[in-house]
Amino acid sequence: MGLDGRQRLEIRGPKESLDALEDSGIVLEGGCGVEELDYIASRFFGNDLVSVVGRDDNCLVVSYEFRNRPVYEYLSHILQAYPKCWMKNEFSSDGGYCGLWIASMVGENIAVQEVEWEEPCIEEKCFGSDFSRP
Repeated sequence: MGLDGRQRLEIRGPKESLDALEDSGIVLEGGCGVEELDYIASRFFGNDLVSVVGRDDNCLVVSYEFRNRPVYEYLSHILQAYPKCWMKNEFSSDGGYCGLWIASMVGENIAVQEVEWEEPCIEEKCFGSDFSRP
């Protein structure tokens, strides 16, 4: 059994970069060259798996699923391929595990801000009325 959830990824950057990312479903042409990351790309990304939530010339917002943990290493590879972009990834899971990851390139390095928290799980949201903790 694993932890299922949904992520919302906001990417800001040049129109040409966003066009390429949208057209590919956030998949790098030719892959990442790392087996685990290429598996992540095939499992969670691509035009059939990513839903475009919003789009304008400077911003692309997509939604996609995840299993067990966020895919920050994969998103870091995307950011390295599109270094003029800024990313904000928000996730929430059925188990109440939530987080936020913000990243951009500073020179040749990725600058990351990250925070995680816990919210009521799906069962608590549906059936709970007492949210106090012992």
